Amino acid sequence: MKTRTDIERQIFHDRATALAQKTVLSEKSAGIPVFSFFLARERYAIEAKYIQHVFPLQDLTPLPGLPSYHLGITSLERKFISVIKIEYFLRIPDRSLSSLNRVILIQIDSIRFCILTDRIEGLDFMDTTEIKQVKSKESQTGNSLIQGMDVSGKILLKIQNLLENVDFFGGNKCF
Repeated sequence: MKTRTDIERQIFHDRATALAQKTVLSEKSAGIPVFSFFLARERYAIEAKYIQHVFPLQDLTPLPGLPSYHLGITSLERKFISVIKIEYFLRIPDRSLSSLNRVILIQIDSIRFCILTDRIEGLDFMDTTEIKQVKSKESQTGNSLIQGMDVSGKILLKIQNLLENVDFFGGNKCF
């Protein structure tokens, strides 16, 4: 007869073994790894290949003369990086900054910039066969940033389109 300690040990061992198993994706899968986050209670995702770093917004220096969607610059690893309010392009109402805000460092080719988020959800996987087009009355820029929505309501963004449609560097690409 097993003692309670032996049973508990076996349960913990089984749990650890199950958690240690790697998830294997089938070759037929039409999905992509994404990084999920929240903006104004909506779930958004960006392809993980563009995400370089996630960190709390601590020091933000506003720069005069730049558009309102450009919050300013912050520094990471001794480099200055632009911080953008992506909700401006998605037509999400403006909100105040808080100590809970996180920024996601994105790199597309040689351009690096940060976007402000409300909360980080983390790495995820989206089945591209389940992504449906979203029809919206938003601006052309907002529409071009939205690739679609999955069955859970998560909105997949085409973050690379931000570079094609918006001069968020104010004509100066030094940041």
